[in-house]
Amino acid sequence: MEYSKNLEIFWYNRISKILRKGLSMPKMKSVKGAVKRFKVKKNGQIKRGTAFRSHILTKQDAKTRRKQNAPKVVAKADEKNIKDMIN
Repeated sequence: MEYSKNLEIFWYNRISKILRKGLSMPKMKSVKGAVKRFKVKKNGQIKRGTAFRSHILTKQDAKTRRKQNAPKVVAKADEKNIKDMIN
């Protein structure tokens, strides 16, 4: 009996707290690793970095290194997931 009373009080407090704040769901936290790795461009596309650029670049030929300097954009299929992580 006391358990159900406590449970009822808990839910009453919980709901009243939500109503006082406004009828909105709690905010999602952004994934900090994703925030550091991706930037949203003005046109809505997402910029990303290039892999294999940290060290031992002498093994790569010049053409590969040159291509890695070009800006990269995330694929359309992954955009929604990354935007959810960032925002």
